Amino acid sequence: MDTSKEYIKMCDCPEIQEEWESKVGDFYFVRDGLFRPMSTVDVYDGGGYAVLPRDANYGWLPRQDQIQEMLGGYPILYCLRMLYMEFHPEFEPDSFEQLWLAFYMHDKHKKKWDDKRWK
Repeated sequence: MDTSKEYIKMCDCPEIQEEWESKVGDFYFVRDGLFRPMSTVDVYDGGGYAVLPRDANYGWLPRQDQIQEMLGGYPILYCLRMLYMEFHPEFEPDSFEQLWLAFYMHDKHKKKWDDKRWK
């Protein structure tokens, strides 16, 4: 699971955050200036693992399988082919989560990552 600062920046946008329906096992970051990555599994309330409410203090870090689910069932080989054609060579993701997130943002929102924000 990618919890890098780059991936946190990529996920910290309305197009991704509005898709979040918090579930146990989700990864998220705390918007406290440090942008610390965590998992809902880290939030134990004594009776079980907590599910975080949507809150301005937290942001969702979707896993690769969650991004694929958001795409609605595209065949994986088609997606990888499209990603390669669309982003190579200027886009160099550090993880499959970054690669799938870039494909999702391109496909659903027609945006590209410029190392700082989605355009």
